[in-house]
Order: sequence, then structure tokens, then C-alpha cells
Amino acid sequence: MAATATATATSNLQGCWHHSTVRRWFGVNAAAAIQTRWAAVSPATCLTTLGAVLCWRISDRQTVGKQTVGRQTERERPLDGVRVVVTRARHQAGGLADTLEELGATAVVVPVIEIEDPPDGGAALSEHLAALGPGDWLVITSPNGATKVAEALSLVPLNEGVSVAVIGPGTRDRAQNSGIKVDLVPDSSIAEGLLESFPRPDSGDATVLLARALEARRLLPEGLRELGWTVHDVAAYRTVGVPVTDTDIIACRESDVVAFTSSSTVSHLCAAVGLDNLPEIVVCIGPATAATARGLGLNVDVVAEPHTIDGLISAVVDCRSASANSSR
Repeated sequence: MAATATATATSNLQGCWHHSTVRRWFGVNAAAAIQTRWAAVSPATCLTTLGAVLCWRISDRQTVGKQTVGRQTERERPLDGVRVVVTRARHQAGGLADTLEELGATAVVVPVIEIEDPPDGGAALSEHLAALGPGDWLVITSPNGATKVAEALSLVPLNEGVSVAVIGPGTRDRAQNSGIKVDLVPDSSIAEGLLESFPRPDSGDATVLLARALEARRLLPEGLRELGWTVHDVAAYRTVGVPVTDTDIIACRESDVVAFTSSSTVSHLCAAVGLDNLPEIVVCIGPATAATARGLGLNVDVVAEPHTIDGLISAVVDCRSASANSSR
């Protein structure tokens, strides 16, 4: 009984961190301290920590280290006065924008993309998912792809014996939170990293279903075929551009940082506002996004580590801190 309670408490504590509510309750720095404590101690201590968390929420006055819970101190607002351009699709921008503003920033939301179903409405994805069998692999390359795959699997579950690989911790988290068991996450969150860690097929008819954006680059399917796999490259979604206004262009030009979450946001923002209207500081969520930015002539100041939204926010804070220190 005690073991069950401890496991449940530990699971709940971990879940609290992954949900943005903990950051609203305690502040970002307090949440980070809670996560660090949870990761570093035993399950028994996790139960104690969860109890402490509840006490913090009730009293709303306790402290974690030097951070005061229940009110924001200067150390909890490291982005005061900083304007950060957020380019995610409108329905996805809220979490990133909200957290940046909790840290003191002004989030300048300029959505330049929207995520839509592929031209066939997802029919090919559903058909190929149903056809996968033992020894086959499903490869998901982005959080948006994970969402679309999960929607399809809610109607026809994945067959037994199918392995799943994803690119990036953000994709892993989205897949797992949607009920998809993940078997392989490469250390490097780019297509090249997956190809380096991907196994060779055990038989000549083994299949990889590659579920990704309609506009994705050709490197991954070609590399998988060179490893000996039969590859079905299927569009799980497509990215379409969103027009920007003159007000958006001015807002970008007057901002301090742009935080790119994908290669598509880089290409669409650059095309929409022009390089001369972008903020001086450029932060990218991962190496593929950074490569796209550099290919378009941008100087990338920081690549997030880990390659997640939380990592991107930390990278923005680090950039701001470095800039502030250099100006002293």
C-alpha cells in the first residue's frame, strides 16, 4: 500500500512539472527548483516533496531557496523590459507567450503559420498506420505529427510489434502524453541523428512509416532507404503561411529577441517581414531550426538545450543575462 502511494505521489509530482499549472502556482524558478529536487532524490523523498508542495500552495508564503513563492521577485522576472517575438501558430502560441510574460517579457505574438490537415484529410496516414505489423517502425518527426498520429490511432490502434521512433524530446513528450509508447529517441534532435541511431531491418520487406509535414526535407526517407527499409513517406499535416500586417512588421522591428520553434516559422517570418525587420537576437529551439535560420542569412545566438519549449525559454533568459552582463 505504501509503495503504491509513493509511486502515485511521484507520478503526480512529475506530472505537475510537465503541466504549466505548476508554473502559474509557484513561479517558474520555484517550479524549476521543484523539478530539480524531484529528479535528484529517491521515491520516498518525492512523497515528502509532494507534501511540501501542497503546503507551499496552501500557505502561499514559503520559499524555495532564495525564490519567494506567491509573489514574483526581481530574480523571477529576468526578462523585464524585453520584447520577444513568438511566431508559433496562433492556437499553440499561448503557453510560450504566457510563460515569457511571467518572466517579465512582453510577448509579441506574430503567428506566421497554421497547421492544417494534408490534402487527403489524413486518409493515407490512417491507411498506412493500420498496415504496420511486427518488425515495422513508425517514425514521428515533430509534436504536430505526434498529435495527428494520435488522432488517427484513436480510431484504429497500432498493431502489436510495431516500434516507434521520434525526433526530439518535445515530440517524445507529445507522443507519450497522447498514449503512444516511444522506443527510440536519438541524442541529436535532427534527421541525421535519427539515421545514425536507427537499426537496419531484419527482413527484406520491413517497413518504416514516416509521418511528418508535407513540406519536410528529403534527407530522412532517402537515408532510411539506404539502410535497407521500405519507406512510406506520408503527410500527417501541412504548414501554411499566415499573412502579417504592417503593425506586425513594426512590432518585430521594435523587439529585442525572436524565438523560433521550427524551420517553418523561420522561413515564413523571414519571407513575411524581411531580414531587416527582425530583432537583433535570434534563439532557435533546435539544430534543424538553427540550420534553416543560418541558411537564410541569420546569425543564431543560441540553440536551446534541451530542444523543447522550456529549453527555448531558458535560452531566451540566458541570452538576456549575457547581454545584460556584457553591457555592464
